[in-house]
Amino acid sequence: MIAFELTEEGRNLFADATSKNVGKNIKITLDDEVLVNATVQTAITDGRGIISGSYTQEQALTTAAQIQSGALPLELTQQKVDKVSATLGQDALSTSVKAALIGIVLIMLLMIFRYRLNGLIASWALTLYIIILFLLIALFRIQLTLPGLAGVVLGIGMAVDANVIIFERFNEEARKGRSAKASVRAGFKNAMSAVLDANVTTLIAAIVLLIFGTGSIQGFAKTLLLGVVVSMLSAILITRFLMNRFVNAGATDLKLYTKIKTAAEAGSGKEVEQ
Repeated sequence: MIAFELTEEGRNLFADATSKNVGKNIKITLDDEVLVNATVQTAITDGRGIISGSYTQEQALTTAAQIQSGALPLELTQQKVDKVSATLGQDALSTSVKAALIGIVLIMLLMIFRYRLNGLIASWALTLYIIILFLLIALFRIQLTLPGLAGVVLGIGMAVDANVIIFERFNEEARKGRSAKASVRAGFKNAMSAVLDANVTTLIAAIVLLIFGTGSIQGFAKTLLLGVVVSMLSAILITRFLMNRFVNAGATDLKLYTKIKTAAEAGSGKEVEQ
């Protein structure tokens, strides 16, 4: 039930209304919405009354608050409209994108300097990786926020790390005297376990963040998850395909890939570049 008490003015008006409508219904409306449709049992002349009915406590409190608030005859008119862009956010995102691009270019130059032709292959594979990754981000409509961009950069790092492992294994096989073709085959075989272990571990972490994280954490997890999956495919398929194509095209001279020792130089313990 809902108990109420009226002011002096309201008491007189309500006493007159209830006296004339005993046995009839009186409605209380707010902005054309009926809040109460009650039957008058007796004339209420003292300004105090009770509205009975099958109200829950929450419904009674809500209805009482609505009755007490009264109508709000307000009309909103548009006086002025200003558009304020998220300058700080835009600047931060733009700066982060520039930093990521500079970092990618420096990584490519370092890979070429360190791994020669394999570094060029890695740069090509990395470019394809970035194109595929952003294509998937657009396809799945993932909003690229600052945490999401961090996930992209981390995924690029994972892709580079996979290539480094593969190239180091290739160099080890080449220095053992194997041919370029045999070094590619053995290098990938020896590197696969390390590449898969590192990527699977990161995948597990990304899935946990995606399930239990919220908001920007999930954005980071989504881009990281896509990045790791694409990086594995890039290392296992794209890099391997390009290396085999270069070797089959005639790039079999090992000095194009790494520093090696001749038999005489190995005996003297000196490493030279052919």
